Amino acid sequence: MVQLPFQLDVRVAGKSGRTQTITCQRVLREVPGSRVVYEGLWGDRPVVAKVFRDRFKGPGQRQREWKTLGALRDRGLDAPEPLFQGQTADEASVLVQELIGASRSAEDEFSTEADPLRRVELLVRLCTTLAGHHEKGVLQEDLHLGNFLLANDRVVALDPGRMRLSSGPVPRAASLSNLALLACSLFATGSDDFRQLLDVYCRARGWKISPEMSAAFLRQVDRQRRRQIQRSLRKCMRTNRRHRRVQGPGWQGMFDRGFIEDADAGELVKSMDRLMEAGEVLKSGHTCYVSRVKWNGRDVVVKRFNHRGAFHSLRQGLKGSRARRAWGNGHRLAMLGIHTPKPLAYVERYAWGLLYDCYLITECLDGCNLYLYLTSDAVSEGDKARMASRIRRMMDGLTRHHISHGDLKYANVFVVGAEPYLMDLDSIIVHWLALTQRIWMQADLRNFRKRGEQLGCPLEL
Repeated sequence: MVQLPFQLDVRVAGKSGRTQTITCQRVLREVPGSRVVYEGLWGDRPVVAKVFRDRFKGPGQRQREWKTLGALRDRGLDAPEPLFQGQTADEASVLVQELIGASRSAEDEFSTEADPLRRVELLVRLCTTLAGHHEKGVLQEDLHLGNFLLANDRVVALDPGRMRLSSGPVPRAASLSNLALLACSLFATGSDDFRQLLDVYCRARGWKISPEMSAAFLRQVDRQRRRQIQRSLRKCMRTNRRHRRVQGPGWQGMFDRGFIEDADAGELVKSMDRLMEAGEVLKSGHTCYVSRVKWNGRDVVVKRFNHRGAFHSLRQGLKGSRARRAWGNGHRLAMLGIHTPKPLAYVERYAWGLLYDCYLITECLDGCNLYLYLTSDAVSEGDKARMASRIRRMMDGLTRHHISHGDLKYANVFVVGAEPYLMDLDSIIVHWLALTQRIWMQADLRNFRKRGEQLGCPLEL
């Protein structure tokens, strides 16, 4: 890995062949084996340098982005100014463009904004910008919040390499499909917010909304959301800017970059059992062992799925470990706006080529399980009724997204503040058939009500 800062010498494309020097100070984004994006200085001017590492595809990628940035600015759309392009001594292609100062990605703005109304306002702003792009014949094929920068009153489009340009406005069907991609960023509990976005977009394009258009748009949102979730789930299983895949002798796993930071993942794996025994043991059973531990100055919950014989190891190895499934399902529910503890890492350990045991690490939440909440004298009847309503809404969300939990009970619903959080996600099933979903969801509800009656505090759902 190159030590920052460093000097990047670029031989400028063209007849002059002059060499320009960029002082690269920070990595903004890295796609292993493909490209690295640096923030740096060109003389005294702050710039962004995109270095395309692939010797065969790199020149074409660089040229495509260069032409698209110029076309965007020619059409009056806000985009970074392209400054120059060229090659390094080792034949990596480089594109240098202006750095948009005092900016923040729309994705970061959206993820840190707690107010749902402000989130909708942000998406309405982006929606208006998108309508302007479509009207001028620009279609972003990889549309997501991370491809917009917010700088004061500016909304700047990024990733020109995935934009398609046409001589006239983007047709209606393609426009609505693209808008649905943006709408997927708003994981609301209903469809009213989506209709609001459609209304804003159509007013910007001068279109009149019909019931058929509205219904078609909502179907597109559903379809695009499923595709987007599958894409995101594949991404969280490999190294990217949010996650890091790590492996060592006899083990492998995925880690949230914010959790592992500069710490040694190998040392954590080696000391995992010792940390769990020294921590606050929450559950000690035949199938799993759960403990609250402190590591690297942070309180986390570690769940170990125990070894249960060679046949069980073979079966889990073929279908994916329970820790890996829980990691993926945690990210799935988060993308759908259903509360669950944030997954921080999963680790799989192997012996004789077979999966031996596995670990799931999640954030530690301050709260209590649903049974303790409902039986607490400090909780009013009104709060209990509101909690029942929130749990009902959570279950409606699971149903709408064709998900059954598989082990729905009071112990697997954790109350944090006034919100229910779903726990124990390794048994979740995403159904493709309405019949199987109905059977499994009815079983979930039946099991949940039965547990409530047995505990003497049933909820009216």
